[in-house]
Amino acid sequence: EGANISGSMKDYGVSLVLQQGSAEGYDFFYVASSGNHAVSLAMLAHRAGKQSVVFATASSSKLSALASMPGVVAFGVKDSIFEDVYNMVIKADFHGMYNANVSNEMVLVGFSAVGHHIHKLNTFPTHILSAVGNGTYLAGAALGCQILGCPLPKIVPVGMRGAFPTQDAYQAG
Repeated sequence: EGANISGSMKDYGVSLVLQQGSAEGYDFFYVASSGNHAVSLAMLAHRAGKQSVVFATASSSKLSALASMPGVVAFGVKDSIFEDVYNMVIKADFHGMYNANVSNEMVLVGFSAVGHHIHKLNTFPTHILSAVGNGTYLAGAALGCQILGCPLPKIVPVGMRGAFPTQDAYQAG
């Protein structure tokens, strides 16, 4: 994943969202992110000549770096946690801006490329260890494996109790 433009696996989904949104005539893309998703959107949108708007918690360590990137407007929401910011953003209607959040189903389809990459490996993995915050990445891997008809390696989430969205995934089985 370090070979991706932003150094993050988030480039898979963001690339597809940028293609789709650009084809629909959008020049502005928005995301609620405290990290790699925002960095990926900022870098890829700038390369495509597009603008990005990032919503994050005011305490995000990447907020000032994002705000200094070309073509990025970054908002920090005071006294909030990520779930607060995410829920606020997905409920809002940002007229003229394209949704680059995981609430846009195109993001998940973009991550299906991960399953294709897994399928092409010389030695098929038995397990995937994944840190908290990679739920969309893992769901995309599962979708890609499902499309190809290949088995999905056992997924072992690594993270803290109560983290979003891993705990929700456990509850949903």
